[in-house]
Amino acid sequence: MTLQLKNILQFFILVYIVSCVVVFASLYMLSSKVEAQFRNEARSKSNIISELIKNSLVISDYHEIQRIGQTIEDLPDIESVEIVNGYGDVIFRGAKTGSKNSNVFVEERNIVDRVSSGTATNLGRVRVAYSYQFLRSIFEKHSAIIAATSALLFIGLLGAWLSITRLLVRFFARLQQKLYELVGGHSINVVEEQRIAEFQTIWGSLNDVSTRLLELKETQQNQLKLETIVKLAAQVAHDIRSPLTALKVVSGHLAELPEEKRIMIRNAVQRIEDIANDLAGKKAASVAEAAEHEALSVQLLSSLIEPLISEKRIQFRARLGIEIQCPLDAQAYGAFARVQAVELKRVISNVVNNAVEAMKGDGSVTVTLSQTSETVHIFIDDTGQGIPEELLPQLMQRGATFGKATGSGLGLYHAKTTIEAWGGSLELSSTVGEGTTVSITLPRAEAPNWFVPNLALASHSTIVVIDDDASIHNIWDERFAALDFAQHDIHAQHFSSGTDAYTSIHRSPDPSTHSLYLCDYELLGDPDNGLDLIEKLGVQARAILVTSRYEEPQVQARCAQLGVRLIPKGLAGYVPIKICAEVPGGKCADEIPTRDVLSGPLTQPSPNGEREEKNPGYRVLLIDDDEGIRWAWELEREKLGIGVLSVFSSFEECELAAPDYAAYDFAFVDKHIEHSAWALDQTISELKSRGVKRVFVASGENAQALAADPLCAHADGVIAGKMPQSLADNCAA
Repeated sequence: MTLQLKNILQFFILVYIVSCVVVFASLYMLSSKVEAQFRNEARSKSNIISELIKNSLVISDYHEIQRIGQTIEDLPDIESVEIVNGYGDVIFRGAKTGSKNSNVFVEERNIVDRVSSGTATNLGRVRVAYSYQFLRSIFEKHSAIIAATSALLFIGLLGAWLSITRLLVRFFARLQQKLYELVGGHSINVVEEQRIAEFQTIWGSLNDVSTRLLELKETQQNQLKLETIVKLAAQVAHDIRSPLTALKVVSGHLAELPEEKRIMIRNAVQRIEDIANDLAGKKAASVAEAAEHEALSVQLLSSLIEPLISEKRIQFRARLGIEIQCPLDAQAYGAFARVQAVELKRVISNVVNNAVEAMKGDGSVTVTLSQTSETVHIFIDDTGQGIPEELLPQLMQRGATFGKATGSGLGLYHAKTTIEAWGGSLELSSTVGEGTTVSITLPRAEAPNWFVPNLALASHSTIVVIDDDASIHNIWDERFAALDFAQHDIHAQHFSSGTDAYTSIHRSPDPSTHSLYLCDYELLGDPDNGLDLIEKLGVQARAILVTSRYEEPQVQARCAQLGVRLIPKGLAGYVPIKICAEVPGGKCADEIPTRDVLSGPLTQPSPNGEREEKNPGYRVLLIDDDEGIRWAWELEREKLGIGVLSVFSSFEECELAAPDYAAYDFAFVDKHIEHSAWALDQTISELKSRGVKRVFVASGENAQALAADPLCAHADGVIAGKMPQSLADNCAA
C-alpha cells in the first residue's frame, strides 16, 4: 500500500472517531435534557400530592391519607412515599420492595394552612422519591445498540474500503502497465472479466484508444512510405521525360517501318508516357489530396483495349500455353464511354494480369466489347480454375484475394470503386473448373463530332483509298466486295502513295466528282501527310482520315480546322457501310454533313498546287541541359515551323554566345538546369527584359503543377512534356 493510501486510511479512521464522539455527545446532551424535564414534571406532581393530602390533614382523616399514599406508591415512577403530620408522627410510609435504585430524585414539601389573620399552621410534610432508572435504561440500551452498530459499520466500511483499495491498486497497476505497452507501440487488448462495470468501460475505451493509436501509427508509417514513394516517383517521372520526348520524336520519323510496327512503337511510347504522367501525378495528388489524376473524357473503348491486349501478349509471351485475345467485331464499333483512359487501361490490365497469374497451366483470356443503346459492356473471360461461389462477394472487398500467392487484394476492389465512380458497375461470376468472367458496364457516351458512325456511299461515285499499307486496301476490298457496287455505279480506286494519288486526281478536270476519299495520315516515303494531301486536293468536305493516330490532339485539331472526319484504322473492318441515292449537290441523302459537324476555315490550294507558307519560320531560343531534348528540337524544327533554332545547355552558355534576344519569337527554358547559378524566375525575367517576345517553361512536370509554381509566375505559359505540339496553336499570343 502506498503512502497516499495510508493517509486516506488514517483520515477514514479519524472521521469515524469524530463521528462516534459527536453521536455519543449528542446522546448525553439529549439524556440531560430529558432528565431536567423529568425533574420539572416531578415537582409539579409533588405540588398536586401536597394539595390532595392537605385537606385530609386539616380534618385528621388519616385513613384517606393512607389510601392516597398507597395510590401514589403504586405509580411506576415513584420509588417511595412518606407522609408526616404536624406533630412529627408518620402517617404513611411506603417504598418499592427490594428497590435499591440510586437513580432517584427526592422532592419534599411542607404542608401549611394559612388563616385569615395571616398566620401559618404547619399541618405536616410529604416526601416523594421519583425514579428515572427506566430513562437511563433506555438511553444505555440505545447507546449500546448504537455503539455495536457503529462498530459493525466501521468494520464493514473498513473491509469494503480495503477491498476497493486492493481493486483500485491492482487496476491502476495494470492500467499503468498497459499504458507503458501502448506508449511502447504494442497492441493491448484486455478481455478479462471485470466485476465493476466502470472498469469494463475504462478497459473498453482503452482498447479503442489502443486500436485507434495503432491505426494512426500505421497510417503515419504508410504516409511516410507514400511520401518516399511519391518523391521517388516524381524523380523517376522527371528522369523519364527527356529520353521519352526524344523517343517520341524519333517514332514520328520511322516512315520506312510497316504500319503495324509503327503503331506498336507509338503505343509503347504512349504507354510509357502514361506511366510517367501517372508517376508525376502522384506527387500532385499527395499534395492536393486529389483522388483524380486525370479528367473524365469521352473515349473510344476499342482503341484503348486493343493496344493494351497487344502489350499483354508481349508481357506474357513466356507463358506459351496462355492465349490472350481481343476479338473485335461490329458490336465494338462506336462504343464510347466517359472514363479516365489511363485508369481504365490500368483496371483492365490488372484484371488480365490476375487472370493469367492465377492460371496453373494452359488457358486463355478473352476480352470482348459490346454495346446497347444505353450501355457499353466489357467482358474479360478466362479459362482458369474458377472461384468458389461463396468467395465471390468477399473478393470485392479491400484486402481479399484468391489464387495468387502474392496477391494484395486491392485489384478488384480498386477496379470496382473506380468503375462505380464513373457511374458504371463491375460484376464477378465464376464456375469452379471452368473459369471466371469479369463484367464491366459503363454508361454509353455520345460520339464526338469527328467520329464517323457509318460510311454513306452515294450512287454514281468513286471511292478513293489512299494508304501505304496493303492490308488496309485488302480490308476495304473485302468490305466493298460484299456490296453491289456495279448496280449502283460505284467504283473504288486505290493508291499506295500520296504523290501518285495527287498526280492522278489533280489531272482530273473536276476533283470534286470523286465522292469519298479514305486517306491515311502517314504515307510512307511522301513529304506530306494525309491531311496535307487532302488540303492540297481541296477535298476536305468529302474526305475521311483513316488513321491509327486519331487520338493525337494535333491530328484532331487539324481535322477540325479542315472539316475532316476520322475513322480509327483498327476499326476500318467494322464501320457500317450503306449505299444511298445521290441528291443534288453531289451528297448522299443520308450522309451526315461534314461541314456542318466540323466547322472551320478551309485553306484552298494555291494555283500551282503547292501550299502557301503562312510563316517564313519562327526564331526559337532553347535552354535545356538535356542533350536528347536539344537533339529532339533539332529533329522537329521543320515540323514546328522553326526558321532559326538556338540551343544552349544553360543561361550562362547563352550569355557567352551573346545572341540578339529581341530577334527571338519564343524562348523555352527547362525548369531544372543543373550547375546553373541562375534561378528559373531570374532567367525568365532576364529573357523578357532583353526583348524575347514570349518565354515558356518546358518541363516534364504536369501543367497544373507548373502553373501553380511561383517560379513560373512571370512566364507566358508552361509546356508539359518538354516540347509543344505546335508553336502556332500552343504558343502564339
